[in-house]
Amino acid sequence: MKRSTLFILFFCVILSVAGLAQADEFPPVAELPVQEELPDPFVTMEGHKITTPEEWYNIRRPELIKLFTHYMYGYMPEDVDVKFSEDAPPAEVLNGKAIVKQIAISFPQLKSKNAPQIHLALFLPNQPAKKFPVFLAVNKCGNQTVIPDEAILTFPTENLHDYCQKPENSARGSKLDYWCLEYLIDRGYGFATYHVNNVDPDTHDFTDGVHPHFENIKGPVESRWGTISAWAWGLQRCVDYLMTDEQVHPECIAVTGHSRRGKTALWAAATDERIALCVPHQSGTGGMALSRNNDQETVKRINEHFPHWFNDTFTNFNDNESQIPFDQHLLVACVAPRPLLETSGLKDTWANYNSSINGIREADKVYKFLGAPGIKGDPILNGGSVTRENCGNLAQYRLDTRHVLLEDYWHGILDFADLQFADKLK
Repeated sequence: MKRSTLFILFFCVILSVAGLAQADEFPPVAELPVQEELPDPFVTMEGHKITTPEEWYNIRRPELIKLFTHYMYGYMPEDVDVKFSEDAPPAEVLNGKAIVKQIAISFPQLKSKNAPQIHLALFLPNQPAKKFPVFLAVNKCGNQTVIPDEAILTFPTENLHDYCQKPENSARGSKLDYWCLEYLIDRGYGFATYHVNNVDPDTHDFTDGVHPHFENIKGPVESRWGTISAWAWGLQRCVDYLMTDEQVHPECIAVTGHSRRGKTALWAAATDERIALCVPHQSGTGGMALSRNNDQETVKRINEHFPHWFNDTFTNFNDNESQIPFDQHLLVACVAPRPLLETSGLKDTWANYNSSINGIREADKVYKFLGAPGIKGDPILNGGSVTRENCGNLAQYRLDTRHVLLEDYWHGILDFADLQFADKLK
């Protein structure tokens, strides 16, 4: 084929996908084709076959993110200005082993007196003149739950999750064995976190949090951001800060999260290439688990129990998964070629680790297509060591646990991160 013909074909495909960028040009759910099998990563909505990495990056990946945005997670605000200030001066914690920086992230365009702020707690090894890799996560009950140190600020909050209203769950250091901060610090990692309520309380009510302050968002009302998108947007605003901190390595920012916050980490990483590594932990439906043929938590069940997590358009796929123009393997593919480790519990059947591994195997096709190692050998790591011999850029790490996050998971997570960040941290 002549070069001029190739250029015209490529240009026509670009125009076709650009047309999909207009929210009012997406077909209504009723007009989407039925696809019983998983959608092909390499075929666009218009039927164009992706044959080069350049076409993936310029055509298919942007199209997929727009599809996930429109039909599932919802449109986020764009071009938001941020301002950083100290909530408190840096302080030593963990008996001087670490320091904590507490940063207020505000939004100057919001003029309301009750405009939301994100209160980020950043814990770093107490070592001078060094840039550290950092894990970033949303927390459920407050920054003070990470460690029992009095230096960690608490903030008044409304609509606190029922779980967090129990003193034993929101007390200082109540999640000490969950986040395992001292272990991360000893391994040379920082940890950053903010409380979900800074952005959006986990309730079916969009009159609180950030939603009422950002009304001029593109897309139809029914496709505007749900809570998962809001939390992911909050993570990305935290990345805005981390990129400016001289003690944070800007190429070694990782996101993680458990359950609904694992869904959040995956969506944040898929849509923000500054995030270098993603570890969705037991994220289930709407995260790593496939929507099609899900014999555990179905799309209908998650939408009925948690109607605020996704946009209103997504409810049209209740009992109708075969018309979803994507599935979660394609969201993992949007992270490619960046490394992703899914962590699962063998007794956590609700998160459907078998469905997740099927998605990982499908996403591996994109990793390999882009020249990344992807799966190396068996994609399932049943505990034990994570090494270059048994792990590429994509894997699932399983332990014999229920729906929990424990230090044993962090062993595998940090081993994986060590492999991925080794060259950058030399």
